Amino acid sequence: MPPRGSKPGWVQVMPDLVAEVVSSGDRVSEVDDKVRMWLDAGVRMVLVAWLDRRTIDTYRPDEPMRTLSDADRLDGGDVVPGLTLPVSQVFG
Repeated sequence: MPPRGSKPGWVQVMPDLVAEVVSSGDRVSEVDDKVRMWLDAGVRMVLVAWLDRRTIDTYRPDEPMRTLSDADRLDGGDVVPGLTLPVSQVFG
């Protein structure tokens, strides 16, 4: 049963992984706020893809942010075991 007072259509379980694709109209401060909100809510890994830069920023609680470029591989670690993908494939 959903918690009392919950809104229809809202997910009641926090995901382990959240991915954000930054649009040209997004402000950096808004993206930073979203990342902080997700991490504070218990998300274990946040990926932010910057299309114009062709980079992916990875965030984990209590770890420094890492920026991955075309030469790097995205690794799901203990959040998505077995996920390994060249960043260059993400951007095609």
